Amino acid sequence: MTAGVKREVSKERFFTHLVELFAPSLYRCALGLSHDRMQAEDLVQETYLRAWRYRAHLKDSHAAKEWLFTILRREHARHYVREWQPGTLSA
Repeated sequence: MTAGVKREVSKERFFTHLVELFAPSLYRCALGLSHDRMQAEDLVQETYLRAWRYRAHLKDSHAAKEWLFTILRREHARHYVREWQPGTLSA
């Protein structure tokens, strides 16, 4: 196995560890934000998808929890931005 492959496998293991460690807490937070089980599950999935996509941006593994919760809150906010359509608000 090359060094690059070993590094990628190590990153995958670390990410899997993050999922296992923080999924229950992220779900509880998402449920508190959305008050809907299905939406909370979607928020957690979207959080992990975005975290995986931007995993190289996490420089300090000790900050992983805060990083994930920040992503979760931003995903929740994005949900409302996507729902809002200009001209649909009544004055």
